[in-house]
Order: sequence, then C-alpha cells, then structure tokens
Amino acid sequence: MLYRGYHVSHLCHRPGCINADHLVVETEEYNQSRKICSVKVNVKTLVNGREYFVKAEECPHFPACIIKIELRAARIIDSR
Repeated sequence: MLYRGYHVSHLCHRPGCINADHLVVETEEYNQSRKICSVKVNVKTLVNGREYFVKAEECPHFPACIIKIELRAARIIDSR
C-alpha cells in the first residue's frame, strides 16, 4: 500500500519493469520530474580525422535514473 500522493518510480524508465533494484517509492511530483532526466555522457569520437565530443547533463535525481544511452552513427559524406 502506498500513501496518497506517492508513486512507484521506475529508475530505468520502463513502466513494465519489475526489477526491485529499478523501483523506488517517491512523490508523484518527483516521479514526474524524471521524465526530463538525462545522464552525463562524455564520448569522444573521430569523424573524418577530427575529434568531436558528445555531452549531456547529469541526472539530478536521487537515486539516479538508469538510462540506456544509444548513440547513432551519422553518415557524413565528404563532397570534395
């Protein structure tokens, strides 16, 4: 039983998840704030011999959200 105004949040952002390590009880407001969450990512990559960095903001929640990050490779066509 949950008290009024409290929800079970899925730290992994997957509503069907039943892994106890991914669930936490918190207020509805805090649960809703997780919708805009992202994790800190620092990825260095080489494109056509040049270095690029991909960065995102750090998760502000406690406990922190669990997000699977998928990076898609962009196809760059050199018109030279």
